[in-house]
Amino acid sequence: MSKFIPIDIPRNKCYGNNYYETYSIRLKRNVRLYSELEYKNFLTVEMNPKVIEYCEQPLKIEIEIDGILESSIFDMWVHYRDGTEEMQEVKYMSDIDPIDEYTKRARRQVQKQEQWCRANNYKYSIISEKEIEKGTYYINNLRYLYGLIKRIDIPLYRHYTKMLQEKMIFNRIKVNDILNDNIIKKELIFPTIALGIYEGKIQADINNRVINYETEIWLNNTY
Repeated sequence: MSKFIPIDIPRNKCYGNNYYETYSIRLKRNVRLYSELEYKNFLTVEMNPKVIEYCEQPLKIEIEIDGILESSIFDMWVHYRDGTEEMQEVKYMSDIDPIDEYTKRARRQVQKQEQWCRANNYKYSIISEKEIEKGTYYINNLRYLYGLIKRIDIPLYRHYTKMLQEKMIFNRIKVNDILNDNIIKKELIFPTIALGIYEGKIQADINNRVINYETEIWLNNTY
C-alpha cells in the first residue's frame, strides 16, 4: 500500500488551464494532473525505471511562516529504488524567476514546502521545464512509448525484450538491424523497445531525435 493517497482537488480550485487523467501502469490506477507541465512530469516519472512508486498531490501541509499558519499541497511524492523519497513542486521558471509581484505567491509556496521538508527529512525539488524537457523530442517520445506499453501484454513482451538483450550483449544496434535479422516481427519491435526502456533494460537516444528505424538501442548495464 502506498505511503500517500492523492488529494482530490476540485478543478475549479486549480490555477492551471489544463487537466489530465490517465492510467499509470506503475501505480495500477488513474492519476490526475492539473497542468500540462504536471502531465509532462508524470511521463518522466512513470517512465523512469529508478522509480518504485509515486503519488500526485500527495500531502497537504500546515506550517508557520512569519508568524502566520499557512498551508500548501505538494505536486508529487516520488520513491526511488535507492530508498530516497522526494517531494516535488512542478513550476514553470517564469512562475518563480525573476522576483516580482507575479512570482511572490509561487515563491512563498516554495518557502513553505522547503521549510517543511527540511524539518521532516525529505528531499525537495522544484521541477521546471528545464528538468522535464531534456531534449527537443524527449517528451513526445515518452508519450509515444508509454502509449505503446499501455496497449500490450507486458509478460509476453518481456520475452521479446530478453531476445533483444541477447542480441545487444556487445554492440549497439539500430532498429533496422533488428528487422533485417528477423529477430522480432516489425509490428512488435517498437512496443518491445518501449517496454525495455520502461523497465530499465534497454537504452536509446530519445532526447534529440524522433524514435524511428534509425534509432540506436543498447543494453542498460546498470540493471
